[in-house]
Amino acid sequence: METHGRMEMKRGPRAWWLGWLIWGTLAHAGCRHASEHPQVTLKTRQGSEIRVRVEVVSNPQDRAQGLMFRKHLEPDAGMLFVYPYESVLSFWMKNTYLSLDMLFISANKRVVGIIEEARPLSLDSRKVETPSQYVLEVPAGFVRRHQVRLGDLVDWIEIIEIKNLSCGEEALRLARFPRGARLSA
Repeated sequence: METHGRMEMKRGPRAWWLGWLIWGTLAHAGCRHASEHPQVTLKTRQGSEIRVRVEVVSNPQDRAQGLMFRKHLEPDAGMLFVYPYESVLSFWMKNTYLSLDMLFISANKRVVGIIEEARPLSLDSRKVETPSQYVLEVPAGFVRRHQVRLGDLVDWIEIIEIKNLSCGEEALRLARFPRGARLSA
């Protein structure tokens, strides 16, 4: 039906379903977009800046999977585990074939704990006693090669800070702010 030069569309179950389909697609695409090529920068006391391409895992299922079953990790790549708040975090190497260095990072983005060369396939608990909100896993030898120390500063590049948000909420916030904008919950 033609009305004032525009097509009039009935609003019914199909329109509602189509709206949810579009929103779901955008939300899913937004979640992928937020962590497509993020980077973490470590700023050492020696003055060097080390960039690490990271996969960001922030929900319980992805954190539990971590780097399990991976056979290779590039020297400048890693995984950033994001938790909603600081606590004493514990990791194991079950089904993880790679030896890893783990950097425990506080809410104020300082390295508060380091575990070097965690043994692959081990069920031993790996933790530091200082509370942390983030953990960066990188290939073994990274800490020694780059002389990373306790107290070094960590910063995010192209990662939006998100606390306690679902993927859909993240996509909605991404739609409102430019890429790289800093948000707080």
